[in-house]
Amino acid sequence: MTFSYTSKYDSSTMRGHDANERPWNLTNEVISNSQKGSSLLDIGCGTAFKLIPLATHFSEITGVDISEDMISSANNLINKSAVKNIKIIHADSNLLPFLDNSFDTVTCMLSRWDAKEIARVIKPNGNVIIEHIGCEDKLAFKTLFGKDENGWRGQFINYSPVEYIQSYYDLLNPLFESVKIKEGYWETYYTEKGILELLKFTPTIRNFNEVIDYNYFKMACDLFKSQENGIALTQNRILIHAKNLRIL
Repeated sequence: MTFSYTSKYDSSTMRGHDANERPWNLTNEVISNSQKGSSLLDIGCGTAFKLIPLATHFSEITGVDISEDMISSANNLINKSAVKNIKIIHADSNLLPFLDNSFDTVTCMLSRWDAKEIARVIKPNGNVIIEHIGCEDKLAFKTLFGKDENGWRGQFINYSPVEYIQSYYDLLNPLFESVKIKEGYWETYYTEKGILELLKFTPTIRNFNEVIDYNYFKMACDLFKSQENGIALTQNRILIHAKNLRIL
């Protein structure tokens, strides 16, 4: 199944409530690794809620997304926020509509991206900041949904953590002089509605079917339920920082 993310992906219900502090603040990571007054491209910008706090740091921000629904929601949020230096463009991350060496910073915050396209559009001394789902994200929860003919149904859990992180080094090292990756974990509480939205509107579980998988869903919710706060699941993210294009 191919997922086309909609604005539902940015719902507060689906994001849940963090039980403890995240290992990094993504806004701070982007700001601390970019010059004030420079240009930013965000790939897979979604509803652009992550871009609004960055508007005062960059001279111009360009967000791209392949979903028309996301673009409409992003433009509505930008208009409500009265931010003037963010523009949203309909584009595929595999074929970005920009000239070579166009941006000082490129970000991708939990969306699809193409390493060669990022390397093409970023300036030679630019910075890339990517936050991506880790292979152990909601691992115990995902495992309950078992396997199909392609292996574990849970997104990315066919990898070991070492293999998973190494795959990103292998992808980016030929393109950038410096690549650093760190991973982090934290707990998030969800309602049953929030988890159901997560499974329906994201590829967390391959080919999730609300009817066929109902028993797995209820078992998972009951197993991780905390009476006071909701259903507790462990989040896992990796943060990638790449800089300085290699001269090929």
